[in-house]
Amino acid sequence: MKKTLLSLAICAVAFLGLTGCPGNPSESDPKKQHVAEIVDLRNYKSDGTILARESITEFSYKIIDNVENFDGGAEGTGVSRFQKTENGQWKQLFPGDAEFKALASMVSFEDHEDGFKFVFKKSEDYGNISWVGLQYVDENGNRSTAIDIEDWDALTSQGDFEIVYPLVNPNTSNIFWVMFDDGNPNHYSAYLFYEVNTIHGKGCVKPMQWDYQETDYTEILDGHILHITKMIPPKAYNITRSFQLIEQKNGSKAYGEYKNDDGSYDVVTKLGGCFNEKITEEEQTAADNGTALDLKIDLADYLEENYEKYWGNIDLSKSEGKPYIFTEFNYKYQLEDYDGYYFSTPAVKPVPVSSEYFQNLKSE
Repeated sequence: MKKTLLSLAICAVAFLGLTGCPGNPSESDPKKQHVAEIVDLRNYKSDGTILARESITEFSYKIIDNVENFDGGAEGTGVSRFQKTENGQWKQLFPGDAEFKALASMVSFEDHEDGFKFVFKKSEDYGNISWVGLQYVDENGNRSTAIDIEDWDALTSQGDFEIVYPLVNPNTSNIFWVMFDDGNPNHYSAYLFYEVNTIHGKGCVKPMQWDYQETDYTEILDGHILHITKMIPPKAYNITRSFQLIEQKNGSKAYGEYKNDDGSYDVVTKLGGCFNEKITEEEQTAADNGTALDLKIDLADYLEENYEKYWGNIDLSKSEGKPYIFTEFNYKYQLEDYDGYYFSTPAVKPVPVSSEYFQNLKSE
């Protein structure tokens, strides 16, 4: 989107290295003012309700070097790369490198009557995949619907595998984020962006706003109440919800890095949570009626001593006493005629808050 030129003379200073023009944001330019909008996680058919992209008449795909405004700008620009740690240092490969092309050749896409097929063919010197991600990136650069498989081990155990992804609109250009790893620290992990031009598809979730911020939709109140707002759950089959409670040393943002005195970086501590729990009647009604949630979940109800159902619990014995906590929350669902396939909404995370409430419970 082009930015409004306030005046040639004022904006000329940008060429001297300044980041923008002085003055108050223009009320006529919505890109200068962030207002959270409702996130609609239901999928729609291509009947005019989805913002149109250029019409595609032939299936094709290609790696793209980068995605601007990736993840609503939270990550800046998403860059296609392979990376690993070698002698304690990051080693990365980018498009144009010969080794990059050889590794990327393990991935391809094919047309399918329901959407497209993601095809992985393992090279001889790469192990069987132990982790894979295939996630739709909407036209505003936001991470969106991801696919999940009921039994990844069975799928990847032979080395080569295929996945059908139906949640795209026909005759559209789409961006997908592909990630994989074989669990060998001496081998590269992949973080690749692809443009996939589809001629088939079942439907697609609406794009989120250009300046989407996940912290607009979830917060932790009073140290233990998870509050979800401005979000319409997906309308599908076997809808479940999941969340994890996570503690860390840094209070600025979820998964914020914290540098220890010895120069190492602190990692988060996961305390467990609720996994694939059936949604409540309140959530089902919101999905059916297309109304936004105003949902509160008391995390204390899921403590190990209070909650023994099969989908998990929070175990404070795992706590390392870190001063901040946050949660990750998302929905998972199935589509008719896609047994073994699950689809996940993007996880939302709040601004971290003090862990004092749970630390006090642990010390009692």
